[in-house]
Amino acid sequence: MTALSLIRSGRRPTWAQSDLSALAHNIRIIRRHAPGAEYLLPVKADAYGHGMEAVTKTAMMSGVRYFGIASTDEGMFLRAQGIRANLVILGLSFIEQIPAIVRYDLIPAVADAHFIDALDRAAKKRGKRIRVHIKIDTGMGRVGVSEKDALSLILHAAGKRNIIIEGVFTHFPSSDDDRKFSRGQLSRFQAIVDACASRGVRPRFIHAANSAAVLSLPESHLSMIRPGLISYGYAQSKGLAAVLPLRPVLSLKSRIIFVKTIERGMSVSYGRTFIAKKRMQVATVPIGYEDGISRAFSNNMEMLVHGARVPLIGRVSMDQCMLDVTPLHAAGKVARVSDEVVIIGSQGRERIGVEELASRIHTIPYEITCMLSERVPLIYRS
Repeated sequence: MTALSLIRSGRRPTWAQSDLSALAHNIRIIRRHAPGAEYLLPVKADAYGHGMEAVTKTAMMSGVRYFGIASTDEGMFLRAQGIRANLVILGLSFIEQIPAIVRYDLIPAVADAHFIDALDRAAKKRGKRIRVHIKIDTGMGRVGVSEKDALSLILHAAGKRNIIIEGVFTHFPSSDDDRKFSRGQLSRFQAIVDACASRGVRPRFIHAANSAAVLSLPESHLSMIRPGLISYGYAQSKGLAAVLPLRPVLSLKSRIIFVKTIERGMSVSYGRTFIAKKRMQVATVPIGYEDGISRAFSNNMEMLVHGARVPLIGRVSMDQCMLDVTPLHAAGKVARVSDEVVIIGSQGRERIGVEELASRIHTIPYEITCMLSERVPLIYRS
């Protein structure tokens, strides 16, 4: 799909692009980095904005067999697309969702005896045995059975005839910047796993490593890894990014829709937060906070036009934002209507990455990609 085809179809020339060959590359090098560990790729939240169905199918062709989803409905969606892979619900589910879990052959995370009992009864009624992954809270403080109750819950689940404990897992809250705390978590988690083994309970998969831990804590790889962010080509810090030659999967582009000259003293956009100090050339781009460009980027980001960085000026509005393209004219270039604008990605020798945008508004790369709205068409490249 091209900008022209978008315009002819009645849509704005603003689109995201998911490079599936980059995804396949990242999976290959991560698997080499953690040999022997099963690869569970999180594809929840529409694969962090990269397209759940296409990402899952591409990863399956790259040998990935397990995928992490957030909820039952995401699993139902993937099953409807004909995907028969192993789907692990990383979040907890309600008892009322058990019929769908059983029907669609999903693998729930569990942390409660009542849920396990209900799941066992439902599985027995359908003549099935249901695989589960037991979540242990070792410091995330979000969901999961407490460390002191973990062993008893695991043994309780092991006593159910229709339940298979396929996995036991925990999650690191700060593996990117607090390795001491993470190693403490890992030690306590391993003690629980060892206690289970001494009682004859040995789950197939023991897992803890998220993206940062895959890169910085090799002892956490265990028998399964869960690299989300790095699979899509991003890292939390420059230090972690240097560990592997990752390729960013996502790019975001638009086209200039209007170019105007403003005089000194004229303002740009809502609230008049930008006042021109000289005669300027200003380009309007049809992308705004409804598309995922947060208002926090107002007067606080750059985009690429003709291979050069140009600043966003004024406040980001719902559907549009403005760029100071005066520097292009000084370099002998002219910004015109329909010129390509790169918000995320490369143009010429310049690149604007997800990590840079996250740093500008003091957030994380995950949020930048997940903010892209459904009205931004996603185009796949392979």
